[in-house]
Amino acid sequence: MTKLFEVQEAIYARLSTELGNKVNGVFDYVPEDTKFPYVVIGRLQSTPERTKTTVGERVEVELDIWSSAKGKKETISIVNLIKDALDEELSIPGVDLIDQDITSVEVLEEINDLYHGTVVFEVLLDMEGD
Repeated sequence: MTKLFEVQEAIYARLSTELGNKVNGVFDYVPEDTKFPYVVIGRLQSTPERTKTTVGERVEVELDIWSSAKGKKETISIVNLIKDALDEELSIPGVDLIDQDITSVEVLEEINDLYHGTVVFEVLLDMEGD
């Protein structure tokens, strides 16, 4: 059984607390008329991780930052806040967290003067833990 939702919940709780008033929310689904900047918990991917002695799962989460500020400065600032927030080990019920890390960051200009940042965050779980 995958722990995708549990990982999403842990990330949501951490970012909602740590980003505070720096963004207008952390969302799985963005409500209409939400003002920029905000963070979206985007793509979730799970890959089985098995060895001779463990059954685990590698979960990759893409976090999308959206900003309407001129230039990349605000987006990069939020990326850095996310990096700081996810530096401390997450607590995910029912598993042992073996490792967690940000594996990539990208910031680019989208259409209509929007700036989009992506942070790819990966956790490695031992499913027989707890």
